[in-house]
Amino acid sequence: MVTETASGGGATTNDQQAVYAEGQGSTEYRGVSVLMADLVGSTDLMEELGAEGYAEIIRRFHSICNNAVRKRGGVVAQYQGDGIICYFGFPQASEDDAVHAIEAALGIVEGLREAGDSMTFAARIGISSGSVMIRSDGEEIGAQAVSHEINRAARMEALAGEHTDLSCHGPRRLVGA
Repeated sequence: MVTETASGGGATTNDQQAVYAEGQGSTEYRGVSVLMADLVGSTDLMEELGAEGYAEIIRRFHSICNNAVRKRGGVVAQYQGDGIICYFGFPQASEDDAVHAIEAALGIVEGLREAGDSMTFAARIGISSGSVMIRSDGEEIGAQAVSHEINRAARMEALAGEHTDLSCHGPRRLVGA
């Protein structure tokens, strides 16, 4: 079995998956801001555009997200269908990780508005900041993370409206809002 890696390059093999399952690799607690973004209306888009058209939309969405996140020092941890999970503060920490996550969210919204040619693109984005237990297995940096912050970011993303990012108390406190 081969699956795409979180960074979008290469693939994970059964051996790499066994390393994770056996608990190998380095694990640490880090202060991280987690950003989750999801394309709004993806089921309707799939029905309207068919598999090939939908695949192109997802590719464009992931590209916009990836560019906005990396421009602000974040790391794409996972692509999940029409969604994306990103970390700010891992593997390299900064005092402004929460600010960078919020700026990336705004960059995603702006990128989607600019990309909307004949079709309107919209995303829901959630951000949470706090302590995350995260494992790096060499090739997949931060592919496995455990924390309430990941769940909170997912909840914020689910509650957000179109072209909206919702941040829970942690990021707002960190940026002084």
